[in-house]
Amino acid sequence: MQNVIGNVGRAATVIDVTLTTQAALYATGDVIGGKITIPNAMARDGASGILKSVQLCSKADLTVNFDLIIFSDNPSATTFSENGAVAIDPADVSKVLGVVQLATRFDLGTPVVTGLNNVDMALKSGAASRDLYACLVARGNHTPGSTSDIILRFGIEQNQ
Repeated sequence: MQNVIGNVGRAATVIDVTLTTQAALYATGDVIGGKITIPNAMARDGASGILKSVQLCSKADLTVNFDLIIFSDNPSATTFSENGAVAIDPADVSKVLGVVQLATRFDLGTPVVTGLNNVDMALKSGAASRDLYACLVARGNHTPGSTSDIILRFGIEQNQ
């Protein structure tokens, strides 16, 4: 355990993760972007924090909802097949911190942002990591315009 003297409270951070996807049809229940790493989500190994917001920014139009499954540690027993059905391995279910439903869309013309503010989900990374992990699941048929259309933006308060 790392001792931190004189560094208490929380620090806000915003982390963007650009997903690598297929420019192909994703059906309801399909994984988009494979296993997602949220780098340095916590201030130190095994630390905690609060997920304040999640935004999904798409360069192309969106008409469907998404679920974002957040994991505390690497869900290494699960195979996240890009553009395949989500199937979390029972060995990884204890790593699930929660699910964020992304259902409110903000039409900005052709680009669209869908997200949720005031999530207030408790977070904690694995003992030997600052990273968190996630899986984005389509809740309707969706075809990205290109392989880099989707950016996930995480607003996190890190406990210091």
